[in-house]
Amino acid sequence: MARQEDFLAVRPSGNPISAKGLMGMFDSKDLVAESSELIKTHKIEIYGEIAYAVFTLNEIFSYKGNQNKDLSTYTCIFKNVNGTWKYSWMQRSQGSTDMTTWE
Repeated sequence: MARQEDFLAVRPSGNPISAKGLMGMFDSKDLVAESSELIKTHKIEIYGEIAYAVFTLNEIFSYKGNQNKDLSTYTCIFKNVNGTWKYSWMQRSQGSTDMTTWE
C-alpha cells in the first residue's frame, strides 16, 4: 500500500524531499506559485498496479522573492491503491527543458 511516507520527489539539485517536506515548501511564504501549465505529455504507460508518466510543465513562481520561469520535465511513478492512483515518485528536471528533444 502506498503511504505518504513512501513518496519521494527529486528536485533539480538532485536532493530528494519527502511528501511532508514538499507540502511544507508549498505552504511556506518563501514559495509563491503563479502558474503551472501542462505543455506536453510525452509518455504514459501502465503495468498492472504501477504506472509512469513523463510530461513538461511551464511554471512561473517566486522563491524568496526571485521570480522563476521554468520549462521543466517531470517523471512520475504511480501506484494504484484500492482503485486510486497515487504518486510514489517524482523527479523534476532543471527549468530549461529543450522541447526539440521530444520531437
